[in-house]
Amino acid sequence: MANLFAQTRSSNGLKAFFGGVVFWWLLGVTPLWLLGGWYGFLLAVCIARVRLDRQFQRTSDWNEKTRIYRFFRITSKLDATALGLMPIILSPSPDSAIAITLSAASVGTAALAFVITHSFKHTSIAYCSIVLIPNIIWQAASGGA
Repeated sequence: MANLFAQTRSSNGLKAFFGGVVFWWLLGVTPLWLLGGWYGFLLAVCIARVRLDRQFQRTSDWNEKTRIYRFFRITSKLDATALGLMPIILSPSPDSAIAITLSAASVGTAALAFVITHSFKHTSIAYCSIVLIPNIIWQAASGGA
């Protein structure tokens, strides 16, 4: 468990920064309420993951560590949901350059998450599936790239 927290520690700050870049890039292209809602959700998940990580580090009670780990896995799925839905809800159309770029970013995120969490197969499979499956269905249904 401690390894998963250690391996994902720096990704929270990077995701917050990445979300800020996406927000700035899509400002004026995507409706502000949608873009702000997505970025706010991503930031809330990142903050929750940082807090859970700190709680995990501070406690020595095994039962408490297990409880924190369960919540951390839930936040991993929420994190994957935010990144997986990014191209679907923030793009003007499936065949736009924005959609293709955001889909590529989602695939890259899933690949990086797989490398980081590979020793935790359930977490890794869940994360990658949540990120990739909606994009695959969206692109296939729209006849996109």
